[in-house]
Amino acid sequence: RRPRGLARDARAGFEDTFYVADFGNHAVRVVDARTGAVATVAGDGTPGRVDGPARGRGRVARFHAPTDLVCTASGVLYVADSANHAVRRIDLNAAEDARRVTTVAGWCPGGARESREGPGEPRTVDGVGNSARFNHPVGMCLDDDAPRVFISEHYGHCVRSMALPEEEVVAPG
Repeated sequence: RRPRGLARDARAGFEDTFYVADFGNHAVRVVDARTGAVATVAGDGTPGRVDGPARGRGRVARFHAPTDLVCTASGVLYVADSANHAVRRIDLNAAEDARRVTTVAGWCPGGARESREGPGEPRTVDGVGNSARFNHPVGMCLDDDAPRVFISEHYGHCVRSMALPEEEVVAPG
């Protein structure tokens, strides 16, 4: 329901694989362009903010209105989790049953980095990990040469960059 962002898998051998930010179902989907097959990468359809296993039984990762994503050549998928005011990471090189969703930038009041729930605090603050804050991140663009990811913030009225692999968020300059 209401798909938003779309990213092509940048890894060699995965050229026909695309990822979709499924805004309305609070999930990340994968599409095989050769066969048309669609599967869930992460998220269980319930809005929330939970870091952890991408799929499976029990407590699994949750998103709240993901809007965009990018895939690096090293197989890392970054997701703009807009209503959680965060950027999340999924390592696509892990076996499907071992993939985890982690919050790499953004902050959530009252919780540790792992397995936290609840909305993030909407502010625009540069930093690394929990010290970085977003105000409704909605767009992403990968700059392979730098390498970095540009992130646009709807309510923050700005574009920021996140250096890779450090995952430090700053105003570009």
